[in-house]
Amino acid sequence: MKAVVYGGPGRFELMEVPDPRPEPGGLLGRVQCCGICGTDYKLFFTENPRFPPGSILGHEFVAAVVEASGAAGDFRVGDRVTMATTVPCGACYLCQHGLPNLCPTANCVGAAYQGAFAELIPIAAHAIRMGNVLKVPDGLSSRAAALTEPLSCVVNAQEIAQVGQGMSVAVVGAGPLGCMHIQVARARGAARVIAVQRSKARCELAAGFDVNAVICSDEEDVVARVKALTEGRGADRVLVCAPDRAAQEQSVHLAAKGGVVSLFASLPKGASDITLDSRVVHYGQISVVGSSDSTAAQGREALRLLECGAVDPDKLITHEVPLGRILDGIEIMKQKVGLKVLVRVGGA
Repeated sequence: MKAVVYGGPGRFELMEVPDPRPEPGGLLGRVQCCGICGTDYKLFFTENPRFPPGSILGHEFVAAVVEASGAAGDFRVGDRVTMATTVPCGACYLCQHGLPNLCPTANCVGAAYQGAFAELIPIAAHAIRMGNVLKVPDGLSSRAAALTEPLSCVVNAQEIAQVGQGMSVAVVGAGPLGCMHIQVARARGAARVIAVQRSKARCELAAGFDVNAVICSDEEDVVARVKALTEGRGADRVLVCAPDRAAQEQSVHLAAKGGVVSLFASLPKGASDITLDSRVVHYGQISVVGSSDSTAAQGREALRLLECGAVDPDKLITHEVPLGRILDGIEIMKQKVGLKVLVRVGGA
């Protein structure tokens, strides 16, 4: 089969590799499409020991089952599947206490398991047993369903932050995940959504979503404008989707008293220390929370949001490239001229 093999920073190489075989109780899928995740993007520029050279990356995928063991749950040849791609052990303390996404021995697609920048993908029996393999509803396109995994991470963050009815929400960073946050916040009943973004091109893209205002952080006083848009209170929920220290440090100043700040985006290892104004947090009774990855249940909720139309894939997927031109997708992401970039492999 053809696959993009990771050779280290700067090396995504289209190669012929042996076809994978499904393990007993597992599946073999023919990949239809796969989104380029921020993790994949960062690996093009920076090493990560979890992803050694020789890995096949890609985890935001949809595949059609072409082989299914008799023990492979309810899955049959012809089913389209996607995944919650962090597969927990199911037995540790965190797994047993409702946090399987934080399992310390979890195995991930694209790292421990072969990823989907390839024509075929094997799906482990353990992933099926853990409920991480999800059927794509018949009425949902494969290109839309490829958003399931990143969207499930957005669902996780908003569940933790308890975004809800009637709230004002500031989304800081209007890249692909930030724009998903805009749509999910509306689906959860937010009355006012404000996008904050530095890049002018992405400000224009964000304006195409259901927002009350877009603030260009290079041109306006973000804190003053958020306060003006919220009757002086600040936002009930501040969702920081920008991997930027200054944005994270500023976030508590955007929040209303009693509000919640979610640090959704991560900062690079070794450069992740930030300073928060503890007086603002203390006297404003502001909660600062994090979120990481997602669960299979949140993957199912993401599929529901896509199926019912609450999240519009056509607004989010701005570029599609064939497998052999994945570097074009990396360049699009580098230039920040679009939102989600999808790699087409088979029919999508």
